[in-house]
Amino acid sequence: MKKIKTIIQDITPDMRTPEDEYLETHRGSHEMWVEAKGYLPGGVSAQSHFKPPFPLYFSKGHGSRLWDVDGNEYIDTHCGSGPILLGRGHPVVLEALEEAKTGGLDYGGPSDRMLEWTKIIRKHVPSLQQTRFVNTGSEAVTYAIRVARGYTGKAKICKVEGCYHGSTDYSLVSIAEFGGSPENPEPAPHSRGLTILDDFVLIPWNDVSNSVRIIEENVDELACVILEPVSGTGLGFVEPDVEYLKALREVTEEHDVPLIYDEIMVGFRWGGMECAQGYYGVTPDLTTLGKIIGGGAPVGCYGGRGDIMEMVSPLRDTSDRVYQSGTYSGNPFTATVGLAVMKFLDENHERVYRHVNSAGERIRAGLRDIIEDQGIRAHVAGGFSTYDAYYIDRPQRNLREFMKRDRKKQMARDLVLVNWGVYKQPGHFAFTCLAHSEEDVQRIIESYDVAFEIAEQTSP
Repeated sequence: MKKIKTIIQDITPDMRTPEDEYLETHRGSHEMWVEAKGYLPGGVSAQSHFKPPFPLYFSKGHGSRLWDVDGNEYIDTHCGSGPILLGRGHPVVLEALEEAKTGGLDYGGPSDRMLEWTKIIRKHVPSLQQTRFVNTGSEAVTYAIRVARGYTGKAKICKVEGCYHGSTDYSLVSIAEFGGSPENPEPAPHSRGLTILDDFVLIPWNDVSNSVRIIEENVDELACVILEPVSGTGLGFVEPDVEYLKALREVTEEHDVPLIYDEIMVGFRWGGMECAQGYYGVTPDLTTLGKIIGGGAPVGCYGGRGDIMEMVSPLRDTSDRVYQSGTYSGNPFTATVGLAVMKFLDENHERVYRHVNSAGERIRAGLRDIIEDQGIRAHVAGGFSTYDAYYIDRPQRNLREFMKRDRKKQMARDLVLVNWGVYKQPGHFAFTCLAHSEEDVQRIIESYDVAFEIAEQTSP
């Protein structure tokens, strides 16, 4: 700590900005981005891969480290947006990759690994009585909503203002935007090209009375209620009031409206193997999972009550079923890697979660100390193996409060972290993994100490 703090004692207001430093140390990525824009819109294949001023292009990763095309080495706190719980190149994953290579790629039919894979998931998340594997979280959400529509015969989707459910039309509403009043939110598009805004009913996060009222007013048209039990991307890991989760469960159960939990982000991180639904003791009708269950391979799954999931069975008459298929759904490559990771977690979860959760708590404690020492207007968010710190007066309770944070200052701080060798994707929250060492944790905290101070001095 002292060594790093000494380095920045002479910082002056006319120092180079974090953006200047970023360009200086990432010229190879900048050149690749300039060329890539001629082939890929914005130079990337996913909106989330672009963070201003330009994206980094990575060449390899191992353990708790990433390397970019400039040869810069980073402590990886992004963990592939969450799925890399064991670290990169963990022996069980490397062994699974060898097995997948030997076993071959897609068979055009089910692989022998799917059954054991889904058994392990259901062992720890028993609400998934029946499961279907797909390739992404966005697919999982799309199909879960379609199944709910098929089951109920109704069309409207009730979602929470601020919850993020992927990149399909069923999801891109009221994520970082809002309309209407806080008590009666109205759908606001997150993208051009959406033509189904009338299919959405919006409810406010952590507001029991208004959410229950809105659901009851629209119950005759609702196919489902979908939410993240802990909202990651949209609300920055704001923890729910348990009474809120219970109230939504009670009103949907009373009216037989399927309740869908999107645990793609928090599943097998928040609450460990029992996921958020087990941690809070509230059981949904359907659940979507992804990320960790694939161990870093492309994956998504949805599942839940047997009578609802039976709607997608090919044994049903074509006139009375919900169709879902996909060439790579449950493919042997992903199944091999996902099974290996889930089997390892099943056998070693106490050790794994003790490590990643302890690292997360130490980082959060370090951030709280830094904020207090420097007198910064910010608060620390997250839990278990997730963390971040937002420039806002108090912990946010909903999207409208979260949108008041100082995002420019946060982006500047996160760029400084990258410049100092800690890869936290700018503007995104961070994760811990099994490969993070005590030295990594200390270096992360030290780097935040520098980043907060530089952001304060260089941002308006």
